[in-house]
Amino acid sequence: MGAAQAFVSMVVPRLSPSAGSLGLIDAIGKFDGAVGTRFETYGSRRIRGAILDYLRGMDWVSRLSR
Repeated sequence: MGAAQAFVSMVVPRLSPSAGSLGLIDAIGKFDGAVGTRFETYGSRRIRGAILDYLRGMDWVSRLSR
C-alpha cells in the first residue's frame, strides 16, 4: 500500500462524515428545483466538493507546487 492510500484509509473515514454533512447542508440551502436538476445529482456533487475542499485545506503543500 502506498503512502497516499494509507493516508486515505486513515483520514478520510474520520473526516468524510463531518465534511460531507456540511456539504449536504449547503446543498439543501442552495438547491433550486426550478432549474430542472435532480437533488441527488446536485447534492452528490456538492458533498464531494466539500470533502475535497476540506482535504485540500489540510494539505501542507499548495496545489500550485504539485
